[in-house]
Amino acid sequence: MICKMGEERFFARETSGLIREMGLVDIVSFILAPIVSSGIIYFAVQSAGQNPAANVPLSFLLMGLMLIPVAVTIGLLIQAAPRSGGLYVPVSRVLNPTIGFFSGWMIFVALSLIGGLISVIGAQALGSAFVVSGVWTGLGSWISGNAFLVGVLFLLITAAFELGGFGTLKWFQRVIVGAPFIILIITWIILAFTSPSEGVAVFNNAFGSGAVESLRQAAGEAGFELTPWTWAGTAGILVAVIFSYGGMPTTTFFGGEMRRGKKISLGFGLGFTLVMVVYTLTAFLTQTTFSGIVGPHAFLSMNAPEALKGVIGSVTDASLPFYIGLLLSKKMAVFFAFLLAIWAVNGIVPIRGAASRVLFSLSFDRALPSQLSEVTDRGVPKWSTGITVGLAILGAYLFSHQYFAVIGTVTSMTRVLLFFFGIAAMVMPFVRQDLFERVPASLPVYLPLASWTTALYGFQLINTITAMGLTTQIIWIIFAIVGLVIYVYQQKRNAEEGIDISDAYKEIPPA
Repeated sequence: MICKMGEERFFARETSGLIREMGLVDIVSFILAPIVSSGIIYFAVQSAGQNPAANVPLSFLLMGLMLIPVAVTIGLLIQAAPRSGGLYVPVSRVLNPTIGFFSGWMIFVALSLIGGLISVIGAQALGSAFVVSGVWTGLGSWISGNAFLVGVLFLLITAAFELGGFGTLKWFQRVIVGAPFIILIITWIILAFTSPSEGVAVFNNAFGSGAVESLRQAAGEAGFELTPWTWAGTAGILVAVIFSYGGMPTTTFFGGEMRRGKKISLGFGLGFTLVMVVYTLTAFLTQTTFSGIVGPHAFLSMNAPEALKGVIGSVTDASLPFYIGLLLSKKMAVFFAFLLAIWAVNGIVPIRGAASRVLFSLSFDRALPSQLSEVTDRGVPKWSTGITVGLAILGAYLFSHQYFAVIGTVTSMTRVLLFFFGIAAMVMPFVRQDLFERVPASLPVYLPLASWTTALYGFQLINTITAMGLTTQIIWIIFAIVGLVIYVYQQKRNAEEGIDISDAYKEIPPA
């Protein structure tokens, strides 16, 4: 064990300075928000346009079932050692500090960019809510056309709440998760009691007689033909589904702010189960009620926007607020769609906040300049928060300007840490028995869970990397090299200051 003097010499400070205020309700809300934010609003509906032979609800259900053992594994390890930095901690302590840094750096970049991406999705959802309802259509069109600026506004507002301290942030998050969730349940009920024929009728009523047939014809001319679903088609949308579920581990990075106890693993299990139900029901009900409409709509919005505009009068993505707006009165449509659009906004807090905690942890371990681990008087990472907001703004710009390669880039970036986490979890009982003793599970139960985690995240890493185009590959490499150059420079500084990191990673960071 490293002596106290050694800890003070190596770590940026003797304690993290973070405040443990995160309880069971907050863990569940922080898990629910980032996973369903862009997914529930956008990908659970818009994914239907990627492949006409895809069964979108089935793809979300299957991936959710495969991820349940992963959620259990993550919950057990975080309960054993709740620290800021989440999954980075076991990777760097069990495998190697450099592997820990590289995978931590990649997920820091990815989460920062994703924070900007979902801020734009929130803006687009809000704009479409006003457009489809016929209320404040001018404002709705302006928001949709200026999604980048509105997204930046969302980023700044959420950052302000975060800098107010976790005591303020958690209540803000509870409200913007709880209110939309109630509306979501009501939305499911409305969709469940609306038949496909009624779905066609309300679409034609909103956009003119024969609008559905015109939509399908335009999509067919652009290359999208409605066909029965196939397993190959369902597998063809896996990248979007994997991305949608990718927010689950982000809550682990708030480990330094979680109250210790069994409620940590309980929160992970409950939160993820809710996520799977939300995704599957939303995709199923939307695409059942508007059968044969969602797919062509989503396809045209991505591939032939002018053709879509000729049918519905605007270029509006297929989203949950859009379709629920067709079924309600104008005033109710605005109210419902506005609250549903908040789903995207509430994902900004845990995702971009997680990125700042990763940067904080890397700095705390002196893998990056120690100034990045400074916290405010309210226990919030100071410089790390500012840097992640800057990167999130870049992500918002890229996504709002149709640089969709950023989605493939960030998805594969997150899987680097997750894959190495799986490996670290597998070998921990044998190479770091002192850490495994903290895990509240026996080896026969734990090892199959850890092995499945490695296999699934390994598959996701390979799947997302092989789907990358040249542009995505270049973006990926640029961010990787930038991080490694900074890391090498910091190691040079550590050596010059006489800091030996060879034994430091034998201990988890101080709380």
